[in-house]
Amino acid sequence: MASVNPVRRLAAALAFALPAVVGPALVGGAAPAVAAGTTGPTALAPAAATPDASTPGASPNASATPGATDTAGGTTIALVAQPTGVEIGGQVTLTLRVAGAPEDATIDAVVFPPVTAAGVQAARRGELPAKQVGYLPRADLVDVTQPDGTAGLVLRAVDAPPRFDEEVRMAAPGVYPVRIRVMGPGGEGTLAELVTFLVRPERRTLPITVVLPLPGTPSSGPDGTVSVDPVAQVQALAVTELLNVLPRFPFAVAPRPELLDALAQTNPVLTSRLAAALGTRTVLAQPYVRLDVRGMVAADLAGEVGRQLAAGEQAVTEALPGTRPDRRVWFVDGPLDAASLTTLRQLGVLHVLARPAQLDPAPATPVLHPLRLDAAAGLGAAVVDDDLSARLAPTHDVMAAVVDLVAELSALAFGDEAGRGLVLAPSPGFTVVPAFWTALASTLAGPGMLRAVDLDEFLRTTIPVRDLTYTLKPEPPRDELSLAQSLFVTRVALAQIGSALPTGSTRFDGLLHRTEVAASTDLSDDQRAAYFDAVTAKVNPVRSAVTVQVRDRITLAGKDGVLPLSLANALDEPVTVKLRIVSDKLRVADNGQLVTVPARGERALRLQVEARTSAWQFPVSVQLSTPDETETLGTPTPIELRAVGLSGLGLGISFGALAVLATWWVAHARRRHRAERKGATTLAPP
Repeated sequence: MASVNPVRRLAAALAFALPAVVGPALVGGAAPAVAAGTTGPTALAPAAATPDASTPGASPNASATPGATDTAGGTTIALVAQPTGVEIGGQVTLTLRVAGAPEDATIDAVVFPPVTAAGVQAARRGELPAKQVGYLPRADLVDVTQPDGTAGLVLRAVDAPPRFDEEVRMAAPGVYPVRIRVMGPGGEGTLAELVTFLVRPERRTLPITVVLPLPGTPSSGPDGTVSVDPVAQVQALAVTELLNVLPRFPFAVAPRPELLDALAQTNPVLTSRLAAALGTRTVLAQPYVRLDVRGMVAADLAGEVGRQLAAGEQAVTEALPGTRPDRRVWFVDGPLDAASLTTLRQLGVLHVLARPAQLDPAPATPVLHPLRLDAAAGLGAAVVDDDLSARLAPTHDVMAAVVDLVAELSALAFGDEAGRGLVLAPSPGFTVVPAFWTALASTLAGPGMLRAVDLDEFLRTTIPVRDLTYTLKPEPPRDELSLAQSLFVTRVALAQIGSALPTGSTRFDGLLHRTEVAASTDLSDDQRAAYFDAVTAKVNPVRSAVTVQVRDRITLAGKDGVLPLSLANALDEPVTVKLRIVSDKLRVADNGQLVTVPARGERALRLQVEARTSAWQFPVSVQLSTPDETETLGTPTPIELRAVGLSGLGLGISFGALAVLATWWVAHARRRHRAERKGATTLAPP
C-alpha cells in the first residue's frame, strides 16, 4: 500500500474539522526534505572562525529577512527544503522558490562564520558578521532552476581551503549563517534575499522536552448544560491529530480536565481518538478547573486544592481510558507562595513548570538548568523558554521557521556544562501548523546535537542550579474567602438536605460538580455566584417539601391523650424527616421518630402524649428536620393544646381544696348563726 504523506493527512483532518475557526495557517506549509548523506539537527559554536573568502558584490551586512522576501519589483524568494546539519565532506542542496524575477536574473550565496544564539537572532534581523568563510559564485538563475520551478544551490562542507566553487570551508563546529541573494543581470542590484543556517555538529546533545497545553474555560454552565467553546474543541482536535501524525515524538500534554470531561459528553469520538493518540506519553495532572492556589490556601481551602486535583485526575482517566495523570509536575498558571507550594508538595508535587516572568529574580533566558525554589523543601522549577516556545507557532514561512529555531537551539547546545536541557511549551491556544511540527520532529529525531526527550527523562537527567535560589513572583492572589464560605454553606446543605432523600435519588446529581466548577478563576465573582445560586435553587424545594397538616387548636380529654396530625409531601419522591414535638409541658411517646412521607402523598400520625401540667391550655410546636437533625426543614408549626380532663393528682388537690372550703363555710355559717341568736336574746323585753 502506498504511504500517506503525514502532513497531508493532518492538514486534511484539520481542514475538514473546523477550518473557519482555525484559519488557513493551520493547513499551510510543506515539510522539509532531508538530503542524503547529511545529518539532522546541529548546533552552534561561539564565533571564532577566521574568514578565508571574501564576497564580491553587496556588503555582507546588507539587510536580510528570513523566509520569503521581496526587496524590489515584486521578486520573492522562499526556502522550500534544506537539511540543517552538514558534516565535513557532506553535500547540501538548498531548494528555493523564486518568483517574479526577470529571465536574466542571477543568484549567489555567502556563508558567514559561526554565531552564538544571539548571533542567530541578529542574523534573522539581517545583522550579519562582517567576515565571510565561503562564497558560492554568482550564477544565472535559469541555470539552477529545476523542471518543477524550484532553484537549487549545492554546496559541500570542507575543513580545508576550498578547491572547487561549491566547496565552503567550515573549519569548526557551529551554526553558520547563509545569505542567498537574487540579483539583476551581472549582479546589479539585489532583487530579493533571505538568510538561512547550516550547522556543523559536535558530539554533544541538548535534551529538548515539549509540553503541549490544552486549556479550556468552564464548559459546564450554572444550569448544568454543557457547551464546549468551538475554539477549544478545534484546539483539542489539532493536538490529537498532531499526536497521531508524530506517534514517536515524546510530547507531554497538559489538558484541562474539565474540558476533557465536557468533550467526553459532547464529542466522545474526539476523546477516544485523543486517548489512542496519547499512547504512553506523559499527561500532567491538573486541578479540575484553573485555581488560584495561593488565594485558596490563604482562605483555608488547602483541602479543596487536593479535592480539585483528585477530581481532575478522575476526569482525565475517565475521558481518556488508559492514561495515568502524573501529579509530580505542576504547570504554574497562577500565583503561588511558600504556603501554597508546601500544600502542593504535600499533594505529591515535586517540580513546578514555570515561565521566566513568574520567577523572582527573573532568570536570564534561556534557562538550561532547573532552578531551586526556597519556598518549599524539595521543590524545583523547570523553566519554559517563552521566546523559543513562541516559535512553535510560526507566522511566516514554515521551512524558514524550522531552520531558524533549529539553528538557535543548536547554538545553545554548544558548551561544556553537563546536565543541561530546555523546556518548550507553546502558549495556550497556539495554532498547530502541521508542516512545521513534522519538519521539526524529523530534525530532532535525526543525528545531531538536539534530542527530543520526554518530561520524565528531562527531569532525571538535568542538573539543577545550586548556587542561586529563586522564589515565585509575589503576584496578588484573589480573595477567596467568599468562595470558601459559599463552598462550605452549599456543600453542607447538599449533604444534610440530601440525607432526607431516598438512596439512589438523582435529584442532587451534578450539583456537587457545579460547586467544583464555580471555583474556577476563569469566572468572575458574579459568574461564581450564579453557580451557587443555581445549586441553592435545587436544594430549597426539598427544604420546604414536607409540611405539617394539623388543626391549630387541639383538645385532650385528660392526662393521657392522642395528638393527631399528618405530614404532606410535595415532591415526586419519598422524603424522610425527623418529627419532634417541642413543649416542656407535654411528654410525647417516641418523640423524634423518623417518618417517611410518600411521594406526593400524606402520612397520618397519632402520637401518644401525656400532659405534665395542670394548666388548661398551653402551646406546642411541631418541628421537622433532616434525619441527622443538622438542618431544619420548613418552619415550626405552632399548636394550642387544651386539656378538659384532669389528672389524679389534680383531682385530689381539687377535692381537697373543696373540702377545706366546705369546712370553712360550714364553720363560718355556724358562728354567724350563733351570733345572730345571741343578739336576738339580748334585745328581747323583760
